[in-house]
Amino acid sequence: MGGDGGVIAVNRAFMRGTATSAGASTGRGSAATAVRSEQETKKERMETCGVSGRKLEEGDNVVDDLGGIYLREEIVKFLLRRVEERKSSTPPPTTSSLPHIRGLKDLHPITLPPVCFLTGDAIPIQSTMHCIVGGPNAGSVVSERGLKQMGSSSSVIGSGGRLVQLAPKDSDRRGIWDLEEVRRERVKRERKERKEGKEGKKGKRK
Repeated sequence: MGGDGGVIAVNRAFMRGTATSAGASTGRGSAATAVRSEQETKKERMETCGVSGRKLEEGDNVVDDLGGIYLREEIVKFLLRRVEERKSSTPPPTTSSLPHIRGLKDLHPITLPPVCFLTGDAIPIQSTMHCIVGGPNAGSVVSERGLKQMGSSSSVIGSGGRLVQLAPKDSDRRGIWDLEEVRRERVKRERKERKEGKEGKKGKRK
């Protein structure tokens, strides 16, 4: 997926840059080209695996914390290949791609094709949508429109769940990643505190 690293991302970034510069002198045409490029990129990210380019299928698909979608078997192959590459003395470029995916624990199930969990309606590819990660409704997809109709997302997400925006724009990914790093640090800190609390109780019982 664009911005995720690897050959596919590099090629797509090059194509976007070419399209934008080609329409720069036309003013209005440049804006239209940029919008069309964003729409095409969103469609590709929603329909194809982010590491292999294979078409996503109904079944075993997963999503990462930045909204990238993958066929489970393809991302597993990628992670195994990355482990092997890191063992070599001259690792290829894919070693540094997808740094936010440390392993399978950073991948979550998703139900495709996207049908809004709230309304039961198919969600247009170009619409903003989210996957519920964790909690009782994990894997379900909800549309932005459906969430606005609900007024509150807490009842939809359920205990222990959160929302991950699917296939966000490249311009939004940096902010999403910053928030995700904060969340991961908070989770890490809370786990450490819980562990220390349990060890403290054991020490008192002795």
